[in-house]
Amino acid sequence: MNIQSKFFIMLVGLSLVLGAGIIIPGFVKIREFEYNEAESHLHEKNKLLQQDIVRSINVLNDAGVTEIESYVTASKTEVIERYQTSKPDDRINTFIFDSAGNPLLARNSPHALEPPANFVAQIQTKDDETLVHKFGGNTWRMVINRNNDWDWSVVTAVSDQEIYRDSKSYLRFVLLVSTVVLLAVLAVYSTLTRQVRRRFGELIWGVKEYKLGQKPPRMEVTKSDEMGLLERHIHTMMGRVSKEIETRKQTESALEAARIEAENANRAKSVFLANMSHEIRNPLNSVIGFSELLSKTNMDKEQSDYLKYLMHASNNLSATINDILDLSKIEYGIVEIVPQHFNLGEEVRRTYGMYLPQGNNKGLDMHCEINDQVPELIYGDKARCSEIVSNLLSNAIKYTQQGHIRIEVDIDHETDSLLVLRINVSDTGVGISEEEQRNVFQAFTQAGSDRNSDQQLGRGAGLGLAIVRRLVNLMNGSIKLESKPGVGSTFSVVIPFEKHTSHQGELFDAPEIAHRTRSGLTALVADDDFLNQKYVEQILTQNGIEAVLANDGKQALQKIMAHDFDVLLLDIRMPEMTGVEVMEYVRTKLPSPASETPIIALTANAYENDIKRYYEAGATSCMSKPYSADALLDTIQSAISSAAA
Repeated sequence: MNIQSKFFIMLVGLSLVLGAGIIIPGFVKIREFEYNEAESHLHEKNKLLQQDIVRSINVLNDAGVTEIESYVTASKTEVIERYQTSKPDDRINTFIFDSAGNPLLARNSPHALEPPANFVAQIQTKDDETLVHKFGGNTWRMVINRNNDWDWSVVTAVSDQEIYRDSKSYLRFVLLVSTVVLLAVLAVYSTLTRQVRRRFGELIWGVKEYKLGQKPPRMEVTKSDEMGLLERHIHTMMGRVSKEIETRKQTESALEAARIEAENANRAKSVFLANMSHEIRNPLNSVIGFSELLSKTNMDKEQSDYLKYLMHASNNLSATINDILDLSKIEYGIVEIVPQHFNLGEEVRRTYGMYLPQGNNKGLDMHCEINDQVPELIYGDKARCSEIVSNLLSNAIKYTQQGHIRIEVDIDHETDSLLVLRINVSDTGVGISEEEQRNVFQAFTQAGSDRNSDQQLGRGAGLGLAIVRRLVNLMNGSIKLESKPGVGSTFSVVIPFEKHTSHQGELFDAPEIAHRTRSGLTALVADDDFLNQKYVEQILTQNGIEAVLANDGKQALQKIMAHDFDVLLLDIRMPEMTGVEVMEYVRTKLPSPASETPIIALTANAYENDIKRYYEAGATSCMSKPYSADALLDTIQSAISSAAA
């Protein structure tokens, strides 16, 4: 039901209620007035008849002929004839009965009254009393008076139909007037609703035609009444909505453009870092590698010292480059936390073992303690934990000249699902003042700028602790420093890990692989960098491994299809075909056993996503440049043993 129908029903109902409130009380009042008037008239008429009869009797008495029957009869006849010939009343019926009940006079109104059979018997017992009697289909009201001198009963009567005749006329008149008024109201209503519907129709059309983001259609406002005000406000509102939507679209477009620009910038940063990593690590790999090979040749003491300084500077340069690239990756948001199940105690011991020779060479007491309560398996980022421990140990060894270095792993606290571990690395080094502690975790900041030249030797770029803090933050952990100059420093790292549960994948120790002699093996070395190619060739040749060289990916694939190799050493960035393309071709398109040959990816990229992509392409192992001869030989042996297992 629409609003017009509801309004119409409301209007009709209101008219009926108002009409009933006026007509019904008025009708009741009129009926009451007419009834009282009719009853009064009834008594008055009866009284006049009685008075007329009494006058006639008094005339007879005055003449002294009341005992003469003829005179009495003549007087009665005169009274009856006088009323018989008089003008009848419009409402009142007049009756005169003798003592025997015979009707002597019957003057009827338009509605005649026929006395019932027991009427005479009833009036014989009534005297000056109003009688209500129903007969002839009507209710009659009668006034009865007896005249004892003549033994007459004078009856005046009126029917309810005659009493309320005028009230019915009033009712018909009121109903007629009400109908006319109602029709007039409906006519006015119809005219107004047509106008309102037309203007509402224009509003509805305008709203329907309006589309978000477009200029609203022009709606003609012809009047200044409430509807005109509503039309103006709706049109203004649609205009504001359009402007708001247009502004929002412009904002969204600007945000989208900014997002695309940021993504492009990130991609450009990633490409830049990858290029920088490749261009720096490749020559650095040659410098460190050939320095290592040179150290195994016969040299005098002066040459040996020069080479030692060269290797020391090369290693420092490698560490600095790694720190710069790692910090850049973190700040650019390239680094992601990749959780896995691993044994934290073993990982800490392995990293500690890498730095143990450096500490021993400086005459330091090295200690590593793992609390027995620390579970073997936890869920977290294995590589990042190793990097944190590595940077802290490197920093401690660098600034400690005597005394000890201690690394401890313990449980800080735990919840139902989390195990929060604390890793402490303490030393008896030079310490850090309170003023310097405020900036010690800032990039390119080093504590103790006034240290002597011996302490300055080997210092890096001040990135290690900055990297540690950022990695700890990525893992939702915290790091705290306690230090006193001349006493030493303690770095406490607190990191939450997920607990290992039975439904999570179990870790199994890799089976021990039997040692296989390296002599007699044949390896393909594919690298477009001549120096790196020669470096790897020298390492392999000196260890009894035959090296077959390829200068690009296409040449490498041709030699793989022509010869059987025990291992493939593929540089990732090569012309013609990349190392990834060669690996995918070998794994998917070559028959066995060529497709199962162990492949070691040699790369200057150290990004997790890149390493993951190399493994997905078919790499057995990955090595990041620069790498040592021992690391390369161990990786070759591990890859061949894994393939044979």
